[in-house]
Amino acid sequence: MSNRGVALKNWLKSSNLLNPINLCVMGLVKLRQNLKDVNAFGPVWLINFEDIDDEEEKERVSRDAYERVNTFLNTLGIGEFKER
Repeated sequence: MSNRGVALKNWLKSSNLLNPINLCVMGLVKLRQNLKDVNAFGPVWLINFEDIDDEEEKERVSRDAYERVNTFLNTLGIGEFKER
């Protein structure tokens, strides 16, 4: 986990859970859960929403969605959700 991720995790532990920032972070963690791999709920939902039939296009769109969102979340230091 990056330094930002560790700092974020420590801050979340020490602050009020219903703080608007915590709610945003929790939403981003949920987003990461839905895009944990190219065949997860998020990329599959996008393919269905876009009504893509071509197999090569499905693979490309799924991979692109996965990579873009995970790059964004990694930049923010948002890690996977872990039960305490």
